[in-house]
Amino acid sequence: MYLEINTDQGRKPARSPAARKKSVRQLLLTRLRDEIAGLKTMGFEAVAVSQALGISMDDVRILSPSTRDKSVKRNLSRRALNGLLHGRHAELGGQTIPSRVKHLVKIATAYTLDELLLEPGIGHVGAAEIQTWLKARDGTLRTEAGI
Repeated sequence: MYLEINTDQGRKPARSPAARKKSVRQLLLTRLRDEIAGLKTMGFEAVAVSQALGISMDDVRILSPSTRDKSVKRNLSRRALNGLLHGRHAELGGQTIPSRVKHLVKIATAYTLDELLLEPGIGHVGAAEIQTWLKARDGTLRTEAGI
């Protein structure tokens, strides 16, 4: 007479090897897209990006972020734009999103680099992107902590 003990209580069922392989592939592609976006944000051309990452020009073209509505952002990614429009200094631009979009430079210049890195969705690549975007508009991030 043997008693079976179920030790798998509370554990999630193991994913199939195919599902694991797919999630690893998605993770790698996401990281590659982020690297491409970061290099392009820093001003690298597609040829230099392909050489730096060891991938073909077609891969760079396919994995590059698509050009979105450039009327407002002009090279500012959706993630960086959302971080600025909903971040801690967003109220400086007004209460509504259209008002904030009009005053986006004012909002971005209110940040220090450390504050920008603390915003959800904005990492080092996003911060560099915002700094480059501000530089093109004759703005810079604040250097001191007080407003």
